[in-house]
Amino acid sequence: MASYELQQRCTKDAEDFLIKARADKVAGALINGGGLGVGQKQRVDMLQHHYSVRLNGCFVMLHTKVTDPNNGREQINNDQLAIWDVNDYERGPVADFIGYPRPENPKNFVTA
Repeated sequence: MASYELQQRCTKDAEDFLIKARADKVAGALINGGGLGVGQKQRVDMLQHHYSVRLNGCFVMLHTKVTDPNNGREQINNDQLAIWDVNDYERGPVADFIGYPRPENPKNFVTA
């Protein structure tokens, strides 16, 4: 298959992956496994996708954010960037970075 066709297929596969992730059909794509606390909201966005010829795979970068209501304003509870192989997502993200707010300064994040 030509590189252009693989890139086009990757675009479609990435869009399908995002739909599955938002519907909690991809284990680990939603923080806390989709189990949110009272009033919490979770948002999943696709930042980019890429077909790698060298790795022969389609990869997507997802940004997942959980927010809590805080005196009428939403406060970020945790923030995750994760890179997934859309064709082998059952093994989990290839890489992920999760930030948690520091209790003493909620705008200052710690990464894990």
